[in-house]
Amino acid sequence: MPTTADLKRGLVIQLDNAPCLVLDVTSQSPSARGGSTLVKIKYRNLLTGQVLDKAYKSGERVDAADFEKRKGQFLYATGDDGVFMYMFCGHMKTFRMNECLISLTKFAIVSIRKIHAFFLYLKCIFLEGFLDGVHH
Repeated sequence: MPTTADLKRGLVIQLDNAPCLVLDVTSQSPSARGGSTLVKIKYRNLLTGQVLDKAYKSGERVDAADFEKRKGQFLYATGDDGVFMYMFCGHMKTFRMNECLISLTKFAIVSIRKIHAFFLYLKCIFLEGFLDGVHH
């Protein structure tokens, strides 16, 4: 089980019964003697899309999320849906995702080819897109 020392940008943890993507991590030293260092995170709930903040005491344990992250690519748009592809067990699989569920704007999606798809119980719940050749 990871601790606050393992928290970093891009890690997916379990918070409030949902997988959450860590967006930012900061440490705050105590101003009083004997106080605990606080580790503050900004995260995105991958089920609702909400961006929230949470603070932990240094060394506190966090729950690992049960999900799969797969590399894939954007194929084409049809109406309000985007069609994406990924490899699974040596076979090409495709899936559709409605524009309102995609974390990318319609303008950006045409220039984005590479994605990371986050799956929970075999359903894609979140997409992270990259401009060709640009990864973080």
